[in-house]
Amino acid sequence: MSSSESRSVAEWVARFLVARGVDRIFGLQGGHIQPIWDHLARLGVRIVDVRDEGAAVHMAHAHAVLTGQVAVAMVTAGPGVTNCVTAMAHARLERVPVFLVGGCAPRPQDDLGPLQGIDHVSILAPVTREARTLRVADQIARDDEMPDVTSVHWAENVLAAHHDRPFFLAVGLLRPHVPWLVPQKWFDLQVPLREIQLPRVLPGDLGDVPAAGQAIAYYPMMPTLQWMIAEDQWREATRAYLACITFADAMFGRILDALAASPYADNTVVIFISDN
Repeated sequence: MSSSESRSVAEWVARFLVARGVDRIFGLQGGHIQPIWDHLARLGVRIVDVRDEGAAVHMAHAHAVLTGQVAVAMVTAGPGVTNCVTAMAHARLERVPVFLVGGCAPRPQDDLGPLQGIDHVSILAPVTREARTLRVADQIARDDEMPDVTSVHWAENVLAAHHDRPFFLAVGLLRPHVPWLVPQKWFDLQVPLREIQLPRVLPGDLGDVPAAGQAIAYYPMMPTLQWMIAEDQWREATRAYLACITFADAMFGRILDALAASPYADNTVVIFISDN
């Protein structure tokens, strides 16, 4: 087993954030989030430790506005999360991208009155775009939780339904766009990490790209080639991209299979386009 395959979820979370350009977080230290906190510190992420959780979110809010980056706040479970409600509502009203990571009580303590055991999701759902609790480490990323799977399932239902008139069906797939995150089984389909062939990079390859395109390539949220080489993550990133390509190919195949099994297979035109 490679070192990458034996990492803890806390380390995966930390590396995921760093790979997306997060260079600092704002938070109030607590036991529930300590493992992620420690891994971020080891990776050189600046940690701004505050004295009130709401202040951490407000500071993250300001950081996002000033830098254009997604800002990250981390707080412990229970009152640590509930103290952030007003600040998160403020960020949502101003449409500012703030990612709040909060701890939660261990699953075996459910219904036993655990320390700081509160239904965070129900409290934060009304003031955020998305609120979820990830309970099972092995299921941190599952096919049925991927947005692309939801889109494909919808398309399959449309193709299986009866239509009296011609119809247009537009299905968008996010992958292989960043973030390069798909369930582990799609990584397992790739060759071993040491056998990954790195792409050829031409010097000055972006020279003929307009300034606007170059700005996107170096947007702070995106992992740059220079960062991947410096952090020895280029081979990991390449495998992640290939895993996402494999996943996207499977999703597109499901749509084509649904079309082939439908009454519309012989009179449908399929147009496949990409944004790059």
